[in-house]
Amino acid sequence: MNATQSSARLEGQRLTGRVYASWRSDFLTIVLGLWLIAGLFVDGYAHNNLRGSLETFFTPWHAVLYSGFTACATWIAWLVFQQARAGRRGLDAIPIGYEWGLAGVFIFGLGGFGDMIWHTVFGIEVGTSALLSPTHLMLLTGGVLIVSTPLRSAWLNTSVARAPSFIAFLPALLSVFGAYSFIVFMQMYSWGMTSVPDGKGYVDWLVLNGGSQMLEHLHREAASGILYSNVIMIGAALLLLRRFKTPFGMFTLLYGVNTLMMSAMLNGQLSLERTIPALAAGLIADLLVQILEPRPERVVAWRVFAGVVPLLIWGLHFAGIAWLGGGIGLNREFWTGITVMTGLSGLLLSVLVTPVAPVLSSAEG
Repeated sequence: MNATQSSARLEGQRLTGRVYASWRSDFLTIVLGLWLIAGLFVDGYAHNNLRGSLETFFTPWHAVLYSGFTACATWIAWLVFQQARAGRRGLDAIPIGYEWGLAGVFIFGLGGFGDMIWHTVFGIEVGTSALLSPTHLMLLTGGVLIVSTPLRSAWLNTSVARAPSFIAFLPALLSVFGAYSFIVFMQMYSWGMTSVPDGKGYVDWLVLNGGSQMLEHLHREAASGILYSNVIMIGAALLLLRRFKTPFGMFTLLYGVNTLMMSAMLNGQLSLERTIPALAAGLIADLLVQILEPRPERVVAWRVFAGVVPLLIWGLHFAGIAWLGGGIGLNREFWTGITVMTGLSGLLLSVLVTPVAPVLSSAEG
């Protein structure tokens, strides 16, 4: 059985006049989407490491980003054109799951045009301001809608199994990775895995120059970044597991490879003390999915996964900083306590996603 047949999403399959894109179409959609992601991270690398070369909107880094967008827009437009040529009109010409991707094309295009005007009038932003620029937030919204298209396509298709094979799930898997990477990129100013200054050398220098008040400020900044990042990381996992038993490798890609990309982009080099623990946490999370099979109907497994995975992520993170990064600068009460807090926040998030059903008395029933 080939990959297209195993996904059970063939061109021409009808559902209220519309069709699902084929596995190959979804796969090409996300391959082009990864081109867009590559352009995003190349541009991010330039902003973080080559600031002296960013004096105009028209840079080689933007060329990679916007050529990726152009490829995505052209491909999605071609898929719609194919259905229109076959006789479908209006929304019926848009493959199921692609309607928001098409909206993303228009949002990203408008954001890109606005970004060019913004840079021309106001200049090039630096630091956190660049990530919070209104036009950049439009690019974020449009980009996430574009690269998450294959995930929506698989999610909406009832013929796609809850526990698909790795190959059948590959377009959706890469789609999740692309959307997650887009979101994490835009949170780099407070992303706990890569942006919290927890290394001993830096913290000692900061305290020496700023005193105990600076250390307290650092603790607050670190706590906010870690808890905020944890909600995104565990929220993404719980969202996926509501619909799929994800194949092995999903969380290794999501946590480990994304951390590798973020550290290389921010620092211009690989950060082994952060990347290796993140890869290990992703591997163990993948194992727990296979062993526990967490889903909302299996409440205990669902809660255990949501509470244990954060402990693994951040416990291993601090272990990596301690053993590979020259020691933890933050005090032991902080890093042990914040790790426990991430586990509790993951557990509470699982309750919010799937609350406990009320028990009705016989009189109420």
